[in-house]
Amino acid sequence: MLIKLLVPFALLVVLSGSAAGQTKFLGNANDARASLDGIVGCIAASNYSCAWKELRPLSVLPAVELNAFEAQFNSQLGAVIRRFGEPLDLEFLHEQQLGTSLVKYEFLVRHEKAPVRWTFIMYRARKGWVLTDFKFDGDLQRFFGSR
Repeated sequence: MLIKLLVPFALLVVLSGSAAGQTKFLGNANDARASLDGIVGCIAASNYSCAWKELRPLSVLPAVELNAFEAQFNSQLGAVIRRFGEPLDLEFLHEQQLGTSLVKYEFLVRHEKAPVRWTFIMYRARKGWVLTDFKFDGDLQRFFGSR
């Protein structure tokens, strides 16, 4: 059931070549982390419109894809809350840098019943750091890799 709820959101994993909606570039990876702390903070506070407002200018995804994500998220929010409970707070889990141009950040949003992992990939483009990919999941086995 959880997979059925989260599968539509996997559409955002596909990178887009269009940067039409992207308007904000961050100066360095520390700025990227600070921006993501704010976005996930909004999510953990159940202020999803704040999260999407902060995410949009950083994302290279076209506005149409972000609009579709937001609509799908909002339509499934009741089911997500029933499954995981209300969000409580967040924890920063992990940062993984590959070379000088890619950084993956993982956060845990703690809910009443179960956690949800949010993953973001930032890319150092010519003008600065941008968000190229994000997703969330509740697959607890994947939290620990193949161990």
